[in-house]
Amino acid sequence: MHLVSERRGHVLWARLDRPERMNALSTTILDGLAETADAIERDVGIRCLVLAGSGRAFCAGADLKERGAMAAEDRWRYVRRVNEVVGRLDAIPVPVIAAIDGFALGGGVELVAISDFRLASRKAVFGLPEARRGIIAGGSIVRLVRDVSPALAARLAYTCDQIDAAEAMRLGLVDAVYEDTATLEAEAQALAERIARNAPLAVRASKRLLRGARSGFSAAAMTLALEIRAPLEDTADSVEALRAFAEKREPVFQGR
Repeated sequence: MHLVSERRGHVLWARLDRPERMNALSTTILDGLAETADAIERDVGIRCLVLAGSGRAFCAGADLKERGAMAAEDRWRYVRRVNEVVGRLDAIPVPVIAAIDGFALGGGVELVAISDFRLASRKAVFGLPEARRGIIAGGSIVRLVRDVSPALAARLAYTCDQIDAAEAMRLGLVDAVYEDTATLEAEAQALAERIARNAPLAVRASKRLLRGARSGFSAAAMTLALEIRAPLEDTADSVEALRAFAEKREPVFQGR
């Protein structure tokens, strides 16, 4: 299944469950996340969503092994599918809490950015490695600029450096850091229950207003992100990055 859903009263947990692949975004996970968005839109009894991961990662982003086996046209279809599903989660009417335990890379950072609350364990690590793969972190950059900081987006996108939980909190990417997994998940559930005690239609209306009040995000920006990324899919550097990942070596980029 790759995605495990658990209902805890009015709180829905969606746990990415591919620990052997660091919860990389397989097409199966994407389908499961889309179904999660559908369920929330249908059921007013779901008042909060918690996103979490299994094993040593929250989400390592795109599944490079799966992408590497795809033809160019299918790789681009996969990119658009990621964009579509994350957009669906960004638009759901209930608050989203990210419980980040371990690595959040690439698309994992995008899932963090769309969340209303971002709670992390001390094991959390964040990064945008896309430029090392010959592509860009399109959605992650746009959403970090909207929700966190243009300076942080630039740092992660340009350097591909990783930052730990303490640094992420200092820079405003996460709201709280906890010592261990058990405390992190208990605190995420407690926060979700505090939200769920309130009038659900009022909370949904509040989220609608908060989303509408943001001025730094637009559909045009996301369209631009896709337009900028599209030509990179077929570059020699992008193909080399996927090949190097599969062969477990450093890529050799030539700027073409």
